[in-house]
Amino acid sequence: MHLELIVKEPLARGGLALYPLFSSSPAAPAYVTGPEAERVGALRIAEKPGDASVPELMVHNLGALPLLLVEGETLVGTKQNRTINASVLVPAGAATTIGVSCVEAGRWGAPQESYRSARHSPPDLRRVNAAATDHLRQSEVWSRITRYEEDLGAASSTAALEDAFAARGDDVAALVAGTRPLPEQRGVAVAVGGVLRGLDCFDKPETLAAYWDGLCAGYALDAVATAPDGDIAPSELATIAQVEALIACVLTATPAGGTAPTGLGAGRTFTGTGVVGRVLEWKGAVVHVSAFVEETA
Repeated sequence: MHLELIVKEPLARGGLALYPLFSSSPAAPAYVTGPEAERVGALRIAEKPGDASVPELMVHNLGALPLLLVEGETLVGTKQNRTINASVLVPAGAATTIGVSCVEAGRWGAPQESYRSARHSPPDLRRVNAAATDHLRQSEVWSRITRYEEDLGAASSTAALEDAFAARGDDVAALVAGTRPLPEQRGVAVAVGGVLRGLDCFDKPETLAAYWDGLCAGYALDAVATAPDGDIAPSELATIAQVEALIACVLTATPAGGTAPTGLGAGRTFTGTGVVGRVLEWKGAVVHVSAFVEETA
């Protein structure tokens, strides 16, 4: 992929550090984000009619512009809560089947009203989802949620990731309260406990702004779960050079496969030196790239 990124000094709170990313790379044509579409009533989420299955949901875009839904968004309700596997651009006025993973293992019942969670899945769960093979993905996601329940002391009657967020909501909110992207910022790299976890970057500052609160809540949950209490010393923060090295690994990564052609543009997974991720490209622009540092033994 062709993407130019510049890293700035991080905002650090507790065990969480957010590194602003800037880019002059091309932007895609106009689209609406999930938060915007939901706000104006242009987004509908439902089980596949007559053929509900765990790894698929139907998304209806009732608007006049393409709709961007982002990898890691959590969709609450339907027969069980799911997280989106890969970013997708749903054409205007279209209904599209998207790939998802269950993040609520203990419920499969009558469909409930569905909506976007205000919180993205945390980056370590997104890493597991991106790195797993298709036949192992769901079991790996469930296993990671069990670890979150243990790490956070947040048991759920239905093993729901959303319940873990709710149980530690005050801690998550405290880490990210009042944060906003800088002017013209398009992305963010994330470190927890001084260790880089990954990055998200979009083609427009407006898209990052729309998803900022949800993404940061997900980043913060990993920090609450695994980082030591108290602020990380400046000398222990990941350096800008380390973030630049991560970006270099992402830009030289090898395509590992395409996503199903259910929306506009081309999506694929990729793997590099110690990194795994996904990218969605459309009309010559990188609409969204997410990358995660692979866990080491």
